[in-house]
Amino acid sequence: MIIHLKVSLFYILILISSLLFYPRQLNAQTIGASSGSASVLLLRSDLSPRAAALSGAFTGIADDEVAIQYNPAGLVNIKASSLGISYASWFQNVRLSNILLTYKFDYKLGWALSIGHMGMPDIQGKDAQGNPTSKLQVSSAFVHLGIGYRLLPSFYLGLGVKYFNDQLAGFTADGLALDFGGFMDTGLKGLTLGFSLQNLSTQYQYDQVKENLPLILRSGVAYRPPKLKALIVDLDIVKSTDLDWYGVLGAEYTYEHIIAFRIGNRFYSQELIKPALGLGLNLADRYRFDYSFAFHKELGITHRMGFTFRLPPSHIFSEKRKVVFHTPKTELRPPKWVKFRIKQDEIDLNWESVPGMQYNLYVKAVNGETWKKVNTHPLFSNQYRIKRTKVLKKFECAVKSLWNSKESVFSEEVTIELK
Repeated sequence: MIIHLKVSLFYILILISSLLFYPRQLNAQTIGASSGSASVLLLRSDLSPRAAALSGAFTGIADDEVAIQYNPAGLVNIKASSLGISYASWFQNVRLSNILLTYKFDYKLGWALSIGHMGMPDIQGKDAQGNPTSKLQVSSAFVHLGIGYRLLPSFYLGLGVKYFNDQLAGFTADGLALDFGGFMDTGLKGLTLGFSLQNLSTQYQYDQVKENLPLILRSGVAYRPPKLKALIVDLDIVKSTDLDWYGVLGAEYTYEHIIAFRIGNRFYSQELIKPALGLGLNLADRYRFDYSFAFHKELGITHRMGFTFRLPPSHIFSEKRKVVFHTPKTELRPPKWVKFRIKQDEIDLNWESVPGMQYNLYVKAVNGETWKKVNTHPLFSNQYRIKRTKVLKKFECAVKSLWNSKESVFSEEVTIELK
């Protein structure tokens, strides 16, 4: 408990310092020579429709595969392995696309691979007299590998490595960049903190002049009200060496774990209102569709769409070898609720996530006295899928939290009736 408190205070100190001190130090920076180049444009773009609908306020949330683009430490939070595809229709027929693959090793380690591409129509070249010459091609691509690791039960670290390549009017530039991130559950109900440093890179050049990618610092705080867990709000402060600092505020409300409503805004010193909106549709916790649009005063509206397919958690990492947690005994409590969805031949179960805990799932016949444990090994995920049974048409399910081989009492029971 003492170690956890020390880490909390240390991390909060880092966050406050970055929010208050770092932006002031970098405000004096002039706009760098790299500002506006194609590689910078792609690497700083919001490729995810979900994050774009929040205006990029994701550093303190970092709870799914998109964390690789904002805070790689959040990859620990992914619930299951997944494959995602996103597409953005941008200004002047600029097209952004991204493929994102994630794999959940266990409760401590999450991994993601992102491949992005930006393309645009050919640009008509002209000579000094304004006469047409050959057309100029512009494109940009990157490959991004990210890893998140749970260092302590409530403190995660992350690392991202990316390679980018640009084709700009006959010139080629490429290079490597690193991202570092941290994520923490503060212990205060619903409050999480995030921090990341992006684009720590080698120099690259198109022609004669060597340039640097803009170093980006993100600090975020997210809050999910304990009595309204369907809502989450995130505030990020972002600073780049080639841009002035700005604030980002985003909010997401999810209805019945199915439909998500999102809104965000970026607060620049010259432009306080720059909103974004979006929707998300989640089907059976396996198929997710996201859409967002943002309005820009000079350039118009941009649209982003994405589809994510997630593998069932129970098939990937739910049943693993026993792991010893170092969570205080006083935190051993059962989930407060258990929910289910009946399909044609399966039943999907999910329950409240209790930080730092594993779980055991139990079933019994209605009015029966004996509970039977379903899983053979402790569950890391708060989701599980069971086959429909022809024997039991009506039965009860309940969950126990597990810590160091010690179980909590049962959660509230849920009755399932098959027709």
